[in-house]
Amino acid sequence: EVADYFDLAGIRASGAMTSREPADGNAPRGRSRSPEARRAAGGSTTGEQAPRLMFLLAGQSNIAGRGPLTELCATLGGADDPRVAVLGPDGRWQVPARHPLLNDKPDKGGVGPGLAFARAVVDFLPADSQHVGLLPCAVGGSPLERCMSPNGDLLAVARSQLAAGRAAGGHLAGILWHQGESDCSCEADSSSYASRLRRALQGLREASGELDVPVVLGELGVHFLDQVGDPRFRHAARVNCAIAEVAAGDARAALASAHGLAHKGDRLHFSSSAADELGRRYAWKWLRLTGRAHGSLRLLLGSSLEPPLLSESGRDQAFDGCRGENV
Repeated sequence: EVADYFDLAGIRASGAMTSREPADGNAPRGRSRSPEARRAAGGSTTGEQAPRLMFLLAGQSNIAGRGPLTELCATLGGADDPRVAVLGPDGRWQVPARHPLLNDKPDKGGVGPGLAFARAVVDFLPADSQHVGLLPCAVGGSPLERCMSPNGDLLAVARSQLAAGRAAGGHLAGILWHQGESDCSCEADSSSYASRLRRALQGLREASGELDVPVVLGELGVHFLDQVGDPRFRHAARVNCAIAEVAAGDARAALASAHGLAHKGDRLHFSSSAADELGRRYAWKWLRLTGRAHGSLRLLLGSSLEPPLLSESGRDQAFDGCRGENV
């Protein structure tokens, strides 16, 4: 059932799942809202306008959202959009979707890229498809193995989320992926990351029944991860380059740059404004993958939403991870 996801995420702690999410330190933390609180704030959990196109949010904390809710303002992410929904823990669409999209860890849910993505793409959809649904499938601290077949628990969650969305008439239009920080400490994990990531994405596509569904991956924040002083991120550059390699070798995938994006003060998680910007970069990549970004739109937005990749700028620096296993 869809509710199982929230068990796995730790909302009903069973002790069965372990996590390697680094501690947030003294960084600000947002407090998530329950479905009841969302209703009180003006949200709805009814399915009166079920989304036509769905997007799966997969990975770990930076796709789930850790940007402080205290940074939210009228300009960040725009006003509520009734065309954007999120699948709630009760298996019903919550309309409109609001930050935090999920509370994968108690008291840690915050601003992520998913909502900005949805708000950016919805206007480019056909009039009869301008209802977008977000399917959360991310848990902070998750290593890649949790998303891999045959026994990955988050892969099972993805199947449940997709089944619930399809039952309401939705169709999967894309996968937004951000993961890797929890695979940076071990040389063996970082060296095998590209091949394992390909398997994980193939498993998600097979689970969706859409083998050519577009996938947009996001870069790690290697410019702020402490690769020298923090052993958790010693091989972050190698993992980031593996992500770029997988995206470049997949005709139905693209990579959103993390260039210039700030952390929230913990050298791990994107700030609220950075997460919002990353969502727009995801949107730009998806629009390009699906043939919706062309001509004057590229001239107008391309330079701002497609900055240099960190994986490319680091190749000639002392980041041996970008040069392969034998360096």
